Amino acid sequence: MKKSILLFAVLLVSTAWAATLQILTVDQMTATASAIVQGKIVASHADWINGKGSLIYTSYTVQADSYLKGNLGRTFQLIEPGGQVDPIVATVPGAPVFHVGEQVVLFIQTDGPKNFHQAIGYEQGVFRVRPDPVTGALTVNHSQPLANAGQIVASDELPNLVTGSRTSRNLNELLSQIGDSVRRAAAKKGVQ
Repeated sequence: MKKSILLFAVLLVSTAWAATLQILTVDQMTATASAIVQGKIVASHADWINGKGSLIYTSYTVQADSYLKGNLGRTFQLIEPGGQVDPIVATVPGAPVFHVGEQVVLFIQTDGPKNFHQAIGYEQGVFRVRPDPVTGALTVNHSQPLANAGQIVASDELPNLVTGSRTSRNLNELLSQIGDSVRRAAAKKGVQ
């Protein structure tokens, strides 16, 4: 009986919510990003955003290896919705969840009254870097949709729009593509 009550209590306090977001291209993310960084997740900590009983967010410490746009310092805090505080778990479909030690390329937006840094478009602004199991070359696995740019979707629908489930490419190819996108955005901004 006690186990059933405990299980019910855990399910009751677990929360989940979704957001509405627009599917973005690399050029769109580049234009709106306050920073684009290649780095590593070195720490994480979940807490209540505005005191107990409010929303749970997880703060990830990112160690920057290099910036393709902007500069947030050698380390900075990335704040993402969801996480676990004591027995309470909050999940947000589409919101990125990182693991300490993970290598990433991030498109960052900085906004809100507290100047929080977040990945653009939830998981869309996150490119996870992994070594190829055969060659050892660094590749990027990404769950961003490759089509449907501009479409407005609920964050929990994002995984269903992924073409071929995941894309993978050489990290240097992605960094080159982002560099080209940064130059196009800068040229466009200079024309206006």
